[in-house]
Amino acid sequence: MFSFKRYINKEKIKNIKKKIKKRQAIIIIPFCLVLIYLILICVEKYRSESSYIIRDLSSPENFGIELGIFGGGLSSQQQDANIVVEYLQSMDMLKKVEQKFKLREHYTSGQTDILERLFYFSSDEDFLNLYRKHLSIIIDELSGITHIYFESTDRRLSRQILSFLLKEGEAFLNSLNHQRAEKKITFAASQLTQNKVKLDQAISRLKEFQNQNSIVDPSADVAVNNSIISSLEASIVEKTAEYNQLISYMAPDTIDALKLKKLIQELKTALRKTKSKLSGSKNVQLNDLIFEFQKLKNEVDFATEVYKKTIVQHEISKIEALQISKIFEVIAAPSLPDGHIYPNRLKILMMTALLLAGTNKIAGLIWAIIKDHKD
Repeated sequence: MFSFKRYINKEKIKNIKKKIKKRQAIIIIPFCLVLIYLILICVEKYRSESSYIIRDLSSPENFGIELGIFGGGLSSQQQDANIVVEYLQSMDMLKKVEQKFKLREHYTSGQTDILERLFYFSSDEDFLNLYRKHLSIIIDELSGITHIYFESTDRRLSRQILSFLLKEGEAFLNSLNHQRAEKKITFAASQLTQNKVKLDQAISRLKEFQNQNSIVDPSADVAVNNSIISSLEASIVEKTAEYNQLISYMAPDTIDALKLKKLIQELKTALRKTKSKLSGSKNVQLNDLIFEFQKLKNEVDFATEVYKKTIVQHEISKIEALQISKIFEVIAAPSLPDGHIYPNRLKILMMTALLLAGTNKIAGLIWAIIKDHKD
C-alpha cells in the first residue's frame, strides 16, 4: 500500500543530502584548487641572508649610537647606513643587477611563481616593486648592524645576487667617502686662495700707508722722540742749574752767562719742536698715524694667522683624503639556503580549510536567517 507520508520523508532526506553535498562542494572544490596550486603550480622560494656594518673610523666607538639614544639625531654612521639601503633599493641598483643576472628574464619565465610573474607588458615600476619585494633590509639602530635578505626561486641565484649587492654597497660607500674627501680638499684649497688674497691686500694697504707718510713704524718714531724729549729736558734742567749757579757770583750780562742762557733757550726750542711732532703737525697728527698704522698692522697679523691655519687645514684635508674614514664590513657572508621559506604548504592548507569552513558556516547562518524571514 502506498504511503504518502513515507514518500514525503524520503524527499526531505534527498533534499537534505543535496544541501549537504553542495555545502561540502563549496569547501572541497576551493580546497582542492589550493592543493593543486601548492603541489603542481607553486614554485618554491629560497632566501639568502647576510649582515654588515658601516664603521666610522674617524669617531669613537658607538659615539653616534649614543647621540641617537639621547635625541641628538642620526649619527654620520647611521646616515650612511640609510643612504646605502636607499641605493640598494633604487632603480640604478636594479639596472646593474639586471645587466649582470638578467633578472627580468628570470621573473618572466616559468621559474617565477605565476602569482608574481612579470609579463612582456609589465612596466619598469612593476619590475622594481617585485625586486624590492624580494629584497629585505633591516637596520638595527642599537648595534648599527644591517641585516639583508634576498629571495629567489633559485637558491644559488639568491646568494649570487646578495653577494653582488654587498659588493656594490661597499663600492658605493667608498665612492661617497671619495666625494666627501674631494669636497673637503676643494673647499680647503678655495679658502687657502681667498685667505692668501686677503693677506696680500692687507700687506699692500700697509705698504701704501708707509709710502704715503714716509714712515716705517710711527710707534718707533714716538719712542725715539720720547727719548729725545727726556734727554732735552735733562739737559735743560742741568744747564738751568749751571746758569743759576753762575749768575750767583757773576753778572747776568757776562759772556759766559749769556752763552749759557742762549743754550738753554735753544734746548727749550728743540724741546717744543720735538713735542709738536708728537702732538701733531699741519697735516696729520702723529697719534692718528699711530692708530691707523696699528689698525693696518693688526689686519696684516690677523690675515697672516688665518692664512697659516688655512695651510694647516689644507694639509690635514689632503691627509684625511688618503685615509679611509668609513669601512663596509661584512659580518656574515651570504648564505646558501638549504630549505625553502615559501610555500609553507601545511600552514596554507590549514588556514584555507579553516577559512572555507568558517565562511561556509557564516553563509549558512545568513541563508537560514533570510529563509526564516521569508517564511
